[in-house]
Amino acid sequence: MLSKKLSRRDFLVSTLAMTGAAALAACAAPAGTSDEAEGGASTEPITILFHSRLGTHADWHVSRIPLFEEQNPGLKLEVDELPGNEMYPKIYALAASGTVGDVVWTYLDNPPEHKAKGVMIDLDDIIEAKAFDLSQFWQSLLQALTLDGKLQAIPNHGHYGTTSYYFNRSMYEEAGADLPTPEWTVSDLVSGAQAMTA
Repeated sequence: MLSKKLSRRDFLVSTLAMTGAAALAACAAPAGTSDEAEGGASTEPITILFHSRLGTHADWHVSRIPLFEEQNPGLKLEVDELPGNEMYPKIYALAASGTVGDVVWTYLDNPPEHKAKGVMIDLDDIIEAKAFDLSQFWQSLLQALTLDGKLQAIPNHGHYGTTSYYFNRSMYEEAGADLPTPEWTVSDLVSGAQAMTA
């Protein structure tokens, strides 16, 4: 099931996966038409079903729909908002019935469980096909999301209680400032920010 060829739908679905949320169960997504499987053109928009946790996470994802659809012509994004305590049991039930969506938001520590239940796909082929730049992410995060040597998910945010943060690489480069490294101290971060605003 997880070894199928990369279809047109999988390729387009990956566009959303690359913007953030962990990609789960695309292998269980509805099959495309024979024209799509053969690489033929389709004028019908593709709806991407994205399962997100109810609350501020889903609110943020919903707020990004217009931008996503503007940047990805031919794709429509539907956000399914699920209560946190019901989310994963529902995802597993949907996967078992073959009706799970295309992308699922998840916590950093959940991919091993998801993979064990057979609802994740390896992203390496999609990343290679899209020439997606992974250098914008901390290696430690990518390593945490790599299982059995295959990247399973893409990080999309950080918050208090985690050991990571995100920065705008382009802003640092345009300012000629040194790029942050995992070894930086808080003082280094402050100095780096000051260098960008000098």
